[in-house]
Amino acid sequence: MTLQAHDLAVDLAPRRVLTGVNVAIEPGEMVAIVGPNGSGKSTLLRALAGLLRPAAGQVTLDAKPLHRYPKRALARRRGLLAQSADLPQLTTVREHVAMGRHAHASALASLFRAGDQSTHNAAIDTAMHRCGIAHLADRRMEALSGGERQRVRLATTLAQEPAVLMLDEPLTGLDIEHQLSLLDLLKELNTTTGVTVVCVIHELGLALRHFPRILAIHDGTIAADGSGREVLTTPTLRTVFGVEGCACYDLPDHPVVVCKSPGDCAAGRELPQVVTPSLNRQSLTR
Repeated sequence: MTLQAHDLAVDLAPRRVLTGVNVAIEPGEMVAIVGPNGSGKSTLLRALAGLLRPAAGQVTLDAKPLHRYPKRALARRRGLLAQSADLPQLTTVREHVAMGRHAHASALASLFRAGDQSTHNAAIDTAMHRCGIAHLADRRMEALSGGERQRVRLATTLAQEPAVLMLDEPLTGLDIEHQLSLLDLLKELNTTTGVTVVCVIHELGLALRHFPRILAIHDGTIAADGSGREVLTTPTLRTVFGVEGCACYDLPDHPVVVCKSPGDCAAGRELPQVVTPSLNRQSLTR
């Protein structure tokens, strides 16, 4: 299902945060939204999710304006993993993931009707299995690590069975191992289930490596839209982020973004050379 913004403008008092945004996200895409702090990344994601009322323009899902979807029907089509959430204490992992099934119940009580329970249980089991947390089903939430909690939150969103999965800075607070693990999981979900993934991300190198399409936001507008090679160029890094930088492709499938520090810029120093020993190159490209 196609998610589209048409001349979208969004106000967050007292200022206009997004202006004249036009973008279409097609079924099965993986899209990263990047940009500096305050550029409107999260605002765009929340507007695309239907959580913010446009000041002008509109957002449509399969050509139907989001405001025309009943809340429960919209929740069955798109899932949103917000930046942070207060995780209920004294609940088990399975109980938390089960909260994602509320969108599929005509009323909360229907979750416990015998005729519906098998369907809900299957969706909950599938979500936990895909996120690698089935073995934690009976663990209390307060006993989990940060990486485990993030996977529980993702499983709860997947339990909605959305066609579009939207994530707002899901890597925040995770170490590099858990960041890569989560990104690999998103890629696997996209490949195996066809779910569309739209993700706000700060780490430009990870966006370049893991997302076929990148939207760069600058001052509330889309400054660039395309592949990493098309978007994360020296001119775009200069315009959007205010840094001198470039994308380096020394390792196949492991590109990085290299930027000068302000001190290097002031001193006129060149960008550092990316040199990779042949042994490391061979081990990473096997």
